[in-house]
Amino acid sequence: MILLVGAALAQDAFRFAVVGDTQTEDYSESASINPTVFPAIVEAANTQNAELLLVAGDLVGGSGSLASTRSQWSDFRAVAVDFDGEVLVIPGNHDVYGGEGTFAAFAEDFGMPTDNAPADEEGVSWVFDHGETRFIGVTSDQESGSYRVSNGALSWLDEVLGESAEFEHVYVMTHHPVTFSADNSLGGTYGDFWQLLVANGVEALFTGHWHRIQASQPGNGGATWETILGTGGGWTGFSPIRDYQQRHGFVLVEVDGAWAQATFYGDGDGDGEYDEALDSWLLDPGAEPERGLRARYRFDEGAVADSAPRPLGKGIGGRLIGDAEILEGGPFHGYLRLDGDGDSVEAGAIGDYVLAGNGELSAALWARVDSAESGSWANTLLCYGTADYAGESEQSNYSFWLSVGDDGTLNAFWEHGDGDNVFLSSTEASDLLDGDWHHVAMVRSTEELSFFLDGRRVGEPVAIDQQPTGGGRGMLYLGSDTLDYLGNESDLHGALDEVCLFDLALSDDQVVALADRDRECDDLDELGGEDTGIDDSDEPVDSDPDIDSDPRVDKDPEGDPVVDPERRCGCGSVPAAGPLLLGLVLVARRRR
Repeated sequence: MILLVGAALAQDAFRFAVVGDTQTEDYSESASINPTVFPAIVEAANTQNAELLLVAGDLVGGSGSLASTRSQWSDFRAVAVDFDGEVLVIPGNHDVYGGEGTFAAFAEDFGMPTDNAPADEEGVSWVFDHGETRFIGVTSDQESGSYRVSNGALSWLDEVLGESAEFEHVYVMTHHPVTFSADNSLGGTYGDFWQLLVANGVEALFTGHWHRIQASQPGNGGATWETILGTGGGWTGFSPIRDYQQRHGFVLVEVDGAWAQATFYGDGDGDGEYDEALDSWLLDPGAEPERGLRARYRFDEGAVADSAPRPLGKGIGGRLIGDAEILEGGPFHGYLRLDGDGDSVEAGAIGDYVLAGNGELSAALWARVDSAESGSWANTLLCYGTADYAGESEQSNYSFWLSVGDDGTLNAFWEHGDGDNVFLSSTEASDLLDGDWHHVAMVRSTEELSFFLDGRRVGEPVAIDQQPTGGGRGMLYLGSDTLDYLGNESDLHGALDEVCLFDLALSDDQVVALADRDRECDDLDELGGEDTGIDDSDEPVDSDPDIDSDPRVDKDPEGDPVVDPERRCGCGSVPAAGPLLLGLVLVARRRR
């Protein structure tokens, strides 16, 4: 037994660690734990003063023999006992290869709580309370080999969550991700399991199975996070490869009153220690979340760099694909040139979930169309999605798409559920195809979508019936569809500049300000806006900084802020907090 369950004292602040898939990386040699990675993660969690260690299944490589599996579990316990706090585990599919009798053996070997559990799942699904935080473990792997949460466990979860309102934080852990909807039976974000979480305000779901770190807010109600945990030792070679996601490591959650932040720790320098904080995200800001500029690409320095200020921006850089090139000139100092034949920019990194935009979204950019192709998916300006995973899995949905038809009509597209399509068009044609530079914007509120050209609305707002869901695996593409579809009719023949994404619906006045490239930036604009700050660290800066004393602002010999007369406001003219706006209507099925 590795857990002593007792009444935990209420604490205002504490830390816990979460890891998944601690099994071996090389199944041909041993089917037990990873003997190098898992012990190092236990040591790292101790160094971070974590009081709890949660393990989201696939503790070991597993065996068709239950006796062999139990021997492997003993290897796990021999390492886990070195953790300075309490260890909470659930089984994964590798743990139940032994079939009938596995649940009883798991309960006996690991000693998980049994006093509040679904019938026949005592010790494999459980509730554990730590002060004002509640943890709920739910097995998504049955002894029969099926990937599902049982009906009995769903009824139990409904009851437990209904009794959890007095807790400041509620976290749920299972093995299979909800958004890998094509590969499990959890029902995606429309399923009963996810809907129970969002309806009861669960802060985060922690999952494993896919050996990649992938945090996202899949939507379809509420603001619940799904965090796929990377891996605590399992194989990282699952195709398609994304090196920045497929990593060994663990997630550390810091809780302080109503505030909670997650940080992914990995071995960034290759020294075998999991002590580099590779990404952080707020699970609960403890107040209304700050919203504003999430990404900004200006192409001023000859590179695809994201200059959106922290903490909202994540610095998601991009790479040029095909003959895409950055040239001097354009509306500002430099621009992206695309010849329409397999050219694109792809932007992705470990924190690229900030680009997804499920919910309110404003996408704004300067565009020049040199020639327009015909077709429903032609002349793409930008999109967020992926085509690098087989099947209509919800995690690979498009979160947004903006394009222009060969008649000047502006088009928007996204997906929800298992690839169900929303495709909307402006009710009037724009003048975007005249060969000149224009400012284009798409603003999506919770109720409607609006298109803008040069600060003016293009047609009437369109009502929205369904927001996007999933999309956690996407990346941002400029000038084309996703990478797997490069070279088809979707590519843009033209140029882009000052590409900006906001996680709020901009007002008409804010869109006008973005479109006014002759407007000089005032001193506050040089700081990136009233509420955003411009610090490069992970810490937020003062929301209303004193320009005279702020060391981040360049000053002349007289002590006055230096404002480059050649620099225009662009996205910096929009502060972090935006009014309301706009909408859409939905159409049938996914196009691929």
